[in-house]
Amino acid sequence: MSLFYIIPGYIKYYDSETKQLCQNYNAPTKTIASERQIPMSDVVFNILTAQKNLQSKYQSEFVFVDNDNKPLKYINVHMALSNLVKKINSTLQSEGAESDSLLPHVTTHYFRHTFATMCLEKNIHPKIVQQYLGHSSYQITMDTYSHVSDEKSAEEMKKFNQN
Repeated sequence: MSLFYIIPGYIKYYDSETKQLCQNYNAPTKTIASERQIPMSDVVFNILTAQKNLQSKYQSEFVFVDNDNKPLKYINVHMALSNLVKKINSTLQSEGAESDSLLPHVTTHYFRHTFATMCLEKNIHPKIVQQYLGHSSYQITMDTYSHVSDEKSAEEMKKFNQN
C-alpha cells in the first residue's frame, strides 16, 4: 500500500507590479483536515508513477504538468473532460442513441462524489471516508458525498425482505 500526500494547494493572485495573474504553489490548504495522507492501491500508484515517468523531461514534483512545468490548471482539465463528453455524445448520437442515454455534463468533482459513494457502498467506515476526503466534520461527508446507487438501494431492500 502506498501513500498519497495532499500537499498545500495553490492560490491565484493579481500581481499589481507585473499586472499579471499569478499562482502561489505553497498556499495553505482550505482546512487543517485537508492536509493528509491517503492510502492508495498499488494499481493507482503504478498508474501515477507511469504518468510521472512520461513527464520526466519536466523534472517536476507534480505528476500532471503543462508545457511550462506547472501543475495543470483546473480549467484545462475541465475543458478536456467537457470535450471528451461532447465527443462521446456526438458518436452516440451518430449511432442513433436517444437523448436520454447521452452522458450528462460532467465536472472533475463528480469523481470525488463517485469515489465517496463507492467507498461507502463497499462498507468502508464513514469516518475513514471523511479522512480520505479531508473533511473536518463527519456530517459534511455524509450530507454531501453519500449518494446511494440504484443497485445498492435494491441490494439493501433485499436485506429487509429476508427473514
